[in-house]
Amino acid sequence: MDPLTFFQSVSEGGDIAAITASPVFLAIKFLFIVAALFFFLHSIYLLRKTGLIGEKVAFYKNAFIQKLPPISKDELVKAWEAIQARMATMREPDWKLSIIEADKLLDELFRRTGYKGKDMGERMKQITTEQLSCINDVWKAHKVRNLLSHDINYHISFSEAQWVIETYKEALKEIGILAQ
Repeated sequence: MDPLTFFQSVSEGGDIAAITASPVFLAIKFLFIVAALFFFLHSIYLLRKTGLIGEKVAFYKNAFIQKLPPISKDELVKAWEAIQARMATMREPDWKLSIIEADKLLDELFRRTGYKGKDMGERMKQITTEQLSCINDVWKAHKVRNLLSHDINYHISFSEAQWVIETYKEALKEIGILAQ
């Protein structure tokens, strides 16, 4: 069946079995299969090149293969008590260390509960105010912690240090680590 006859029989509602068995129909079907295969493989190639597949593979690999050991509430409470004791010394270097340790404690809690990211900032970006109502204050406290870590000349007042520690304490209370 030549192409003209083929299209004429299709438009007239000809015999379906004869149309699908014709060489023209088979050639068209073959071309569409080749085109679909080309676009499918090309899509996978582009996803790999842009890194989107690699990110997803790494995410699921870490989620299912690398299991972090559970962190006990008692360990967290004990660490928090050490932070509180250091704050009570009334010495600025101890306040700074308390803030850094409180930030580290909350970051470890976020990491172990499944928030992904290379640092605390990336993990906190995933947390909404519906999940943790004081997340905006935690962001501010984390910025103070960053100033302490990166600027050796940064001085902090006791009241500011106390506010930062109270912010971390409120977050730990809301999460359920510390008693209300």
